[in-house]
Amino acid sequence: MRRLIIISVAAGLVVVCAVMIKRRGGSAHPPPDNHSLSTPAAPETDFQLLNNASEEEILSILQQRMDSSSLDEARALLGFLAGTRPLMALDLAQKAGRNDAERYTLSFVALQVWSRNDPESAWNWALLNFRLIDLAGQPSLRSCVLDQVAGLNPQSVIALVAKTLKQGGASLNFGETSTAQLALQALAHTGNSALERPAIEAWSREPGYEQIDRAAFAEVAGPWTQHSPTEAAAWLQTLPPSPERNAALAVVAENWAASDPKAAMNWSNRLSTADDRQNAMQKTFSQWESRDMLAAAQWLSQQPTDPVIDHMIANLVGDPRVTQADPPSALMLAESVSDPRLRGQSLDAVLRTWGRQDLAAAEKYVSESNLLSSAQKDQILHRLHNPDAEP
Repeated sequence: MRRLIIISVAAGLVVVCAVMIKRRGGSAHPPPDNHSLSTPAAPETDFQLLNNASEEEILSILQQRMDSSSLDEARALLGFLAGTRPLMALDLAQKAGRNDAERYTLSFVALQVWSRNDPESAWNWALLNFRLIDLAGQPSLRSCVLDQVAGLNPQSVIALVAKTLKQGGASLNFGETSTAQLALQALAHTGNSALERPAIEAWSREPGYEQIDRAAFAEVAGPWTQHSPTEAAAWLQTLPPSPERNAALAVVAENWAASDPKAAMNWSNRLSTADDRQNAMQKTFSQWESRDMLAAAQWLSQQPTDPVIDHMIANLVGDPRVTQADPPSALMLAESVSDPRLRGQSLDAVLRTWGRQDLAAAEKYVSESNLLSSAQKDQILHRLHNPDAEP
């Protein structure tokens, strides 16, 4: 008898709430906007009796309401329930939803309420259950929590990610967008873009810092590079080196090269090994070479030799277009490689291309060269006469 009374009373109260929602323009579709709490409003006294109802009783009410009307009533009920029993509300959302879209919508509302009331618990749940509800084209569970928290206390967003990093950061990177990037986007969505740089700087002091991916760094440095690449690059260099931070450095240099390739190359050339100088230089040079191959080659020819420059020259002269455009200049570049083995490979690449244009000139160079050993000369001459043979 008690159960029937509770179900009857609660069902009636949900109908009252539904009428209020319709008067206020509530909508069940599409899924709720994650930038604002969209739980349909209802006086708490309307649902007080539900606090003592069992999960099975509330599920029955949800299913009845969803069969007879829109999702608004179910959302209102779960939003209220999440205020005191969030885990039950999320469990009911999974059971009551008849398809992925409904399960997502109901869960999202419950998680929004929980995020506002207890951000840390909601965050921990979202990290553990990130695969539970995923709907293509809709915000993730992590976004739900981060957006709600950012709207109330943006500093708490920074603290939540920092705590995850402090624990090792293993749960940061999953799905299409990393957690660090989602946190930065949440700050931007809520008008707190000024906190993006301080956020990364704070996270860089945590043990799991290396888990922050290049997309998160690019979230800050990317737009900055458009108007001040030197400042963006300098800021990234203030952060501790990591593979992902270094990759972001290379991207900044590469984008910088689109407007001022020489300045970008000079900057990249001054990077340290810890900053992955080779990757930054190669990406920047490739950008320049694709736009002005001769100017890029001339810059390269003016640099003091070192292992990084050697490999860049080898990569450049390995492109047949370079030799076809100017065989003597390509040979000079290849000759400047300091490593004997790599120099021999570079000369071989240039001579094979040149031999297809002027075999006699290529043969003459080989026979007169004092940079090639007898064995290297024999190998190159053989390839000149057998151009289709494997190198």
